[in-house]
Amino acid sequence: MDIFISDKNYIDSFDLKAVCEAVKRQERWSTKDIAYVCQQYRNFIFLCKKYSHHKLPPSKEIDIFWHNHILHTESYITFCKILFGEYYHHSPTLEHPLAINSYNEEFKLTQELYKKEFGTYIFSIKSKFFSVPKFIYTIAAIIQQTKKNGIKWSQ
Repeated sequence: MDIFISDKNYIDSFDLKAVCEAVKRQERWSTKDIAYVCQQYRNFIFLCKKYSHHKLPPSKEIDIFWHNHILHTESYITFCKILFGEYYHHSPTLEHPLAINSYNEEFKLTQELYKKEFGTYIFSIKSKFFSVPKFIYTIAAIIQQTKKNGIKWSQ
């Protein structure tokens, strides 16, 4: 039996209604979008637990949800204490403009692990957010297809 099953069950059953309501008020996302991002957040936190030896940055929308969860201090502290045994710190991912390259590389790993565990990638719900993963994987697919068709790229 996978030792992480009970962790996933705990994460999935944890009450995040107040966080969802806060995000709805602040971001003006639809109920459907909030539910989607909430599940992405739950899945992301599971990845953080299971792959704790990796630095896994979240997507922009998961990050927004995470910030709101942290602001519900009692809820977040209880959640972390039970799941991680201590407060799980959130570090800003893009503190410096040059950090974008590092973020992109680290986020690729987040995406690979997300796909491995949940069968899909993390996709943005809002067009105002530039979806790095969607862009990267779309370009990669185009390049792969053109190589298969014998099309050469020029510089």
